[in-house]
Amino acid sequence: MILAQSSRKSSCLSNSLSSRSTMKILTNISLTALLILSFRMTDAQYKPGKIIFDQTLKDTFSYVHHWDYPWYILKDEETGELSNALNTGIHQEDTAHLYFTAHCETNVQGGYLIRYCEARRFGDTLKLILTDGLPAYASIFHIDIIKDSFNFSPELIFPAYSTTQPLQFSVQQQAMTLNLAAVDGAAMIFGFINFQFEQVIPLDNKPPEIYKYYLRGSIRTPIVTEQQ
Repeated sequence: MILAQSSRKSSCLSNSLSSRSTMKILTNISLTALLILSFRMTDAQYKPGKIIFDQTLKDTFSYVHHWDYPWYILKDEETGELSNALNTGIHQEDTAHLYFTAHCETNVQGGYLIRYCEARRFGDTLKLILTDGLPAYASIFHIDIIKDSFNFSPELIFPAYSTTQPLQFSVQQQAMTLNLAAVDGAAMIFGFINFQFEQVIPLDNKPPEIYKYYLRGSIRTPIVTEQQ
C-alpha cells in the first residue's frame, strides 16, 4: 500500500509545527528508510557536476503550499479520524503538516513522485536528501554541494540482488540550476535538478544487470545549519 502519495491542500494552517520540527520528522523518515534493505552505490569514475547559478529564477513553486501527514498517519475521509499504522497512538508530531519541499519524479520501482527535500549545511558542505513514499518506496537520493560543484549518489532498495560484489552506478547526465549567486550563507534554496544514471549489478558467473533510471524536477527548501 502506498501511503505517502495522497496530498491535501491548505492555504492557512495554524497548527503546523515549526520548520525545525518538520525537519526532525523528515529526518526520522530518512532514518526509517535506512533500516530497510538499501544500498548506496559508488562510481569510481564519477566526476562532480557544476552548478548553474541563475538569480533570475522565479519562485513560482506552488506545491510548497500543499502538505501531507507523516506516511504512517491515515485519515478516514468520511469521519476525519486519524489512525497510526504503527499502532503507537497519535501524538502532536504525528499530526504535523509536512509541507512539500520538492516536486521530482523518478522511474525507480516503476515510478513515483518525490515531494520532500531536506537541505543541511555541515561546515562547507550542503547536503540535499530527497525521499518520499514510505513504506513502499524507501530509496534515498543524496546530493552533496561544495561551493559550485555537486556530487550525486543514489541509495536504492530495488531491485533485490544476490551477489558477492558491490553495486555500482554510472551517471550519464546531470544538471543542477539554483536561484543563488552562491550557496554559502543562503537560508533558502530552490531550482531544478536532472539526473540520468545506470545501476550496475555485477553477478557471479553471469553478465551484469543494468537498470536505467532518472531523477528530475524541482526543489524548494530551507537550509538548516548543523552544529559541528
